[in-house]
Amino acid sequence: KIIAAEDKAVVFSQSLKTLDLMEHFLKHYFGFQKGVEYFRIDGSIGASERQSDIDEYNRPHTQTASKVFLVSTKAGALGINLVGGNHVIILDASWNPANDLQATFRCYRFGQTRPVYIYRLIAADTIEQTIYERQISKR
Repeated sequence: KIIAAEDKAVVFSQSLKTLDLMEHFLKHYFGFQKGVEYFRIDGSIGASERQSDIDEYNRPHTQTASKVFLVSTKAGALGINLVGGNHVIILDASWNPANDLQATFRCYRFGQTRPVYIYRLIAADTIEQTIYERQISKR
């Protein structure tokens, strides 16, 4: 629904393997092209490429084809502005709730003109559920 609408998503994961899987899915299921419909930030991306990708992603949907930004939680949780996106998807919860909170604030900040929706994907009866419950109790 996000991709069909005129919205954009930012997908956070701590695992580079998970980001690789998401990237594979975007390429082969949706036919997305990196640098056009989706972007990715992890520790291997240089500062100039990172800023160029962010600038392109943040352009209004009428001026760009970008729909998804894949972000490593540790590489992209601080200091970047992704207000082009209004759907934040956290694929795996961090033991430190501040990491996930900072990730959500990449989209939910000054300059955002649309409602921001946060999705946390948690598998029941797993360590993810334990981490999430501890995050909630720390608040």
